[in-house]
Amino acid sequence: PTLRLFLLLITMTSQNIPQIYQEVKSNFDKGLSLPLSFRKQQLRKLYNLLEENKELIFEAVKKDLGRPTFEANLGEVVPVQGDVVDALENFEDWAKTEYPSVSLHNKADRCEIRKQPKGVVLIISPWNYPVQLLLAPLVGAISAGCAALLKPSEISKNSAKLLSELIPKYLDQRIYRVILGEVPETTKLLELKFDHIFYTGSTSVGKIVMAAAAKHLTSVTLELGGKSPVIVDKSLTDPEIKTISHRIAWGKFINNGQTCIAPDYVLVHPSKKNVLVEGLKAAVNEYYTSNPEASRDYGRIISLNHHNRLTTLLKKQIETNINSKIILGGKSDPSVLFLEPTIVEGVGMDSKINPLMADEIFGPILPIIEANLEESLKYINQNERPLALYYFGSKKTDIEMVLNSTWSGGCVVNDVLMHFLEPALPFGGTGASGIGSYHFKKSFDAFTHERSTMIRSLGREAANKLRYPPYKDSNTKMMLWVLSKKPKGSIQQLVSRIIRQIVRNFGFIGWVIAVGLKESKTADLVIKAVLNGFRAIDTACQPKHYQEHLVGVAISTLEREFNIPREQLFVQTKFTSIDGQDPNRIPYHKNFSVPEQVKESFSISLKNLKVNYIDSLILHGPLDTVEDTISVWREFESFKTYELVKFIGVSNFYNLEAFKIFFDQCRIKPMFIQNRFYKGTNYDKELRKFCKDSNIIYQSFWSLSANPHILKSKVVDDVLQRLAKVKGKAVTREQVFYRYLMKLDIIPLNGTTNEKHMKEDIEVLEWNDLNGDLTDEEINNISELL
Repeated sequence: PTLRLFLLLITMTSQNIPQIYQEVKSNFDKGLSLPLSFRKQQLRKLYNLLEENKELIFEAVKKDLGRPTFEANLGEVVPVQGDVVDALENFEDWAKTEYPSVSLHNKADRCEIRKQPKGVVLIISPWNYPVQLLLAPLVGAISAGCAALLKPSEISKNSAKLLSELIPKYLDQRIYRVILGEVPETTKLLELKFDHIFYTGSTSVGKIVMAAAAKHLTSVTLELGGKSPVIVDKSLTDPEIKTISHRIAWGKFINNGQTCIAPDYVLVHPSKKNVLVEGLKAAVNEYYTSNPEASRDYGRIISLNHHNRLTTLLKKQIETNINSKIILGGKSDPSVLFLEPTIVEGVGMDSKINPLMADEIFGPILPIIEANLEESLKYINQNERPLALYYFGSKKTDIEMVLNSTWSGGCVVNDVLMHFLEPALPFGGTGASGIGSYHFKKSFDAFTHERSTMIRSLGREAANKLRYPPYKDSNTKMMLWVLSKKPKGSIQQLVSRIIRQIVRNFGFIGWVIAVGLKESKTADLVIKAVLNGFRAIDTACQPKHYQEHLVGVAISTLEREFNIPREQLFVQTKFTSIDGQDPNRIPYHKNFSVPEQVKESFSISLKNLKVNYIDSLILHGPLDTVEDTISVWREFESFKTYELVKFIGVSNFYNLEAFKIFFDQCRIKPMFIQNRFYKGTNYDKELRKFCKDSNIIYQSFWSLSANPHILKSKVVDDVLQRLAKVKGKAVTREQVFYRYLMKLDIIPLNGTTNEKHMKEDIEVLEWNDLNGDLTDEEINNISELL
């Protein structure tokens, strides 16, 4: 009766597919899935679905695949719950509008990259991981705000039936629907116009899905398969071979070899073949005993058709290639869908006489091929690009050679499968093994359209007339000046590259000119500076001189009241050691170790600034010893590794030789050095040369206060007079000196509190040869004053 009811349900669903699609589409068009609160609610319900029904899921998967509870939990429930938690913690940030850096002629416009759900999507999952591979993509669809039709595989019928019962109980049926059925139902689904299709399965069916999508120009994510190779190199010792044998055997025979990234075959150096084979045999015996059929940890083949395909393939291999030999396993029992873990040696590369090498095996049969590294790489590259590639070896040069000369969806060195379990690594294929990727933010991206948006004023029509016919020579000259780009010098390229990197990471608009503010009116001054065009703020966790918490007040106010999000600002702060602190106002515990002081100071900075990351973290001067200085830097490096900061740098490092010693010990090199620009250090001439050669960007402070002799010089007087004529208005001495520093590839920190000066100082960013700029001769004349 249960089976008849299930088949009746499939029939009813099949007849109603167009109606179901229209209902879901209508609800999406009404915006039901768009609110972030709705997405969050549905994600939590999806988590509860898994948490509250684990035993039912384990039972269904065991009925379908004979899979033990451990593997069902590890392979079906835990990864999806992890995806849900990652999405809940991050998707609101992923969904935020980005504000890219724009060209000079568009700085008055509002340019945005808005995140929109693609729409109504179709998710088709396979039978081998029937829960995870349906629900993991769904996490991305929900977090992106899409509506979805879900088509589980009919082959894993127990899991499909369970999901068709659970999903309606937990998720909103107006937006998310399960479609049961076989090939006719899938065909009917593919006739409909979806906004995206996410398919996981075989390459042959993937081509059918892509062809159907092409009729509607529907975008696709195809997670396919392929023959994922294992290379075992001669550089490994015999004990290491025994270790890797366990890893290979686990990855191959988990879920009965029915894993899309399972090792498909092994290419082993002839000198290591015997050790590897013995290691594999020992591992299989250790995992599943000498009688795997009785092992509760060994699964079953999904169906009789698949079982017959595998046993036939194995038989043909032995019959076709007389050198092939089953050295482990080979026994089968179709009545219980059992196929023993099987290893075949003497397999060749020619698929015409080696049936095991023609297509993805997708079962518990492991061919062993003898080949050196060069032969292995040549063979892999002659065939379709696999979904995964596994290399076992100890030589760094060989590891790099394998990584640089092969193509695959993913690659693991000295293990198998583990890259799939790391959310930070995108999972997907290339070529015949797939299109697109998912996991973590990539799942959100797969179902998201990035909409480029520009909002322009109806004013400034005089500038727009430059682009209208009739085209005049003067208009052409002006448009070319605005739109044309020329190659820059090496350090200018570096600065531009860093700014572009900031753009990619932060949506940063503006120029990296820092505003060093220490007065009690810090918040008002920061707001005033930002509203006048500044976008970078320099501060420190040093109550003696800086009001870091008031910078945080300003950042919050700018977002709340002026619609300038934190992502548009470049926030730079510093760790200051005890020697630089007011003894009565040390922000961290003075008895802590230096690394602990750094951690506490950084935590306080995040709290003060009301941010969850810092754009640039600066070490506020060397400590008493090289060891202590390096211990601070190691903490900085860990912050960067965990993406808590984007750039790290130093300040008040004036001794070049000491700086070189420090620099050589840095695992992550400093991006910035911030020093006082004055006569007492000979203007850091040698240090700045070293920075230029080492791709370090030099920031200057005290630039005006320390150099009145330059500001009041006849050289600057002459520049003022010439530029006033060219620009048709007066320029200031401060403007000339700031522009001069920029010409030296120095980023000057500006500490003015005067709004008029702020506007004047930011204006120098737009100086150029057409509207008036410093000449090479003038730059050389000012340099002689240093």
